[in-house]
Amino acid sequence: MEKRMKDSLTKGWTFGRFAKEASFALGEKPGKKAALVTMDINQFKLINDLFGYESGNEVIRRLHMVWNELLIKPECWARHGADCFVALMFYESREELEKRLDYVTDKIGKIDILSFKLCPSFGIYEIADRSLKISAMHNLAEMAKATIKGRQDKCIRFFDASMREDMLYRKRLEDEMEKALLDEEFQVVYQPQFDGVKKRVVGAEALVRWIKKDGTVISPQDFIPVFEKDGLIVKLDSYMFRKVCQKQEEWLERIGHVVPVSVNLSKRHLYKGDFLSEYRQILSEYTIVPEAIKLEITEGTMAEQKEHMQEMIDHLHQMGLKILMDDFGTGYASFGMLKSLDIDVLKLDKSLVDDIGDSKGEEILKSIIKLAYALGMDVVAEGVEKKEQLDFLLQCDCRVIQGYYFSKPLCEEEFEKLLES
Repeated sequence: MEKRMKDSLTKGWTFGRFAKEASFALGEKPGKKAALVTMDINQFKLINDLFGYESGNEVIRRLHMVWNELLIKPECWARHGADCFVALMFYESREELEKRLDYVTDKIGKIDILSFKLCPSFGIYEIADRSLKISAMHNLAEMAKATIKGRQDKCIRFFDASMREDMLYRKRLEDEMEKALLDEEFQVVYQPQFDGVKKRVVGAEALVRWIKKDGTVISPQDFIPVFEKDGLIVKLDSYMFRKVCQKQEEWLERIGHVVPVSVNLSKRHLYKGDFLSEYRQILSEYTIVPEAIKLEITEGTMAEQKEHMQEMIDHLHQMGLKILMDDFGTGYASFGMLKSLDIDVLKLDKSLVDDIGDSKGEEILKSIIKLAYALGMDVVAEGVEKKEQLDFLLQCDCRVIQGYYFSKPLCEEEFEKLLES
């Protein structure tokens, strides 16, 4: 009986024991504010995949020790499977509670047994109804955590009633995704890239739109984060890559020429075991040169596990694919990373372009463009909407322009007309 009350890895309590002790503690302090807190580590699975399960287990034991240092009886905690922890905490104010969780975040960030940066996410249910079962409180805290899972800008979220509807909506999107792929409800639109001097199309970025059979349009801002969280983004990546290869072959036969089209590649896909063989197989099915397709990987993804990333880039280069670093300037990367990764194209994020007109922002942008060229990279500026932005970029010798100044994203038929013109 005693063994079943202890977690085999941490030697701390099981969730069952925690539930009993938490209920008892709440009864002991009926007038004290209390919260049920859940926590796990973003992308913890990668630790096991890259470093082995023993390294992952050691991280879990360290996490247990962090909670042990923080909590004061009758507060209590337990591991709830994998890297998930649950805790009962008492507090006077939200600010005090958040400050204590900031301490947890800081301690976890200093766990130095790996080169992997550990980033936790917390979900919090402020206990308003003490008649609820601890498992029900845990579910509400998990709902809160799910809304921020994987985000870099926010790691703590309190539960509120609106989350229930949001979770149901997200679950509905997950359930509908497989059929939507079969029914080809996901459509490719093309954001043209222009030579800013010659005013002609020289490339494009493939973007996804979900248009249901009844005409309902689901925003990428709604479904992309859901698919990234549950792994469905891998299927969508492959679908988009295949669709673009297919369309490039059609345009080559019908028009006689194509321009390179870049397709987004998610972090999840890069760590999928058969990713390279899958993309190599798709390429072999179509009569196109690999140079007709490029892959876009975000700056944030490239900033993690650079050795693994460079290995993937090397393999992709061997397949003839060029690699773009997307969203450069959003805060994850360093100039040193541009040296360590063999990137073909640097895409300047809209936030950098929006700084045109500010003297310091312009100097930074000039330096980035100059450095990219010195390192042998091409440069694309995205989010260009104004003539003043175009003029400044051309002065910096950045000629490849993407944004509404030249064109909004176009459907296949509209983009084909652009290729023919």
